[in-house]
Amino acid sequence: MRHQVKALKMLLRLGHGALFMEMGTGKTKVAIDWAAATSLRENPRAPALNGLVLAPKGVIGTWHKELRKHDPYHDNDFMGVQWRIVTYESAWRPHTYDELVDWMHERDTVLILDESHKIKTNSARRSRAAHRLSRHAIGTVIEKVRYKVPHE
Repeated sequence: MRHQVKALKMLLRLGHGALFMEMGTGKTKVAIDWAAATSLRENPRAPALNGLVLAPKGVIGTWHKELRKHDPYHDNDFMGVQWRIVTYESAWRPHTYDELVDWMHERDTVLILDESHKIKTNSARRSRAAHRLSRHAIGTVIEKVRYKVPHE
């Protein structure tokens, strides 16, 4: 729990970041709380923010489950955040990409890239789409990053 609070404070201070946390330690909860806190910070009287999650197909269900678990009203409006959860594979398709950009321009949007190692190849269509979508967001959180330390 203490590690989640520390991670949330870091994200709020920076406005973006990567969560280098082990599986099952609450990365999704931290990301949801970051979006909610950002929404409240942007407009405390009428919080309103879009939360876009890009994730592999295999974890989409987890996001829906976690949002239901933490949204007391089950109305897809947790603390003023309207959520969309989209697979990496569909985000690069022109119709979906254009629709997401239009939606992101309706109000400020935070972007969460789950299992971000899925977009490590810069030339891949899903990677390019994720990077282009990040330009329309006010903040980005990257979850489950895998990286290689270069040999010296």
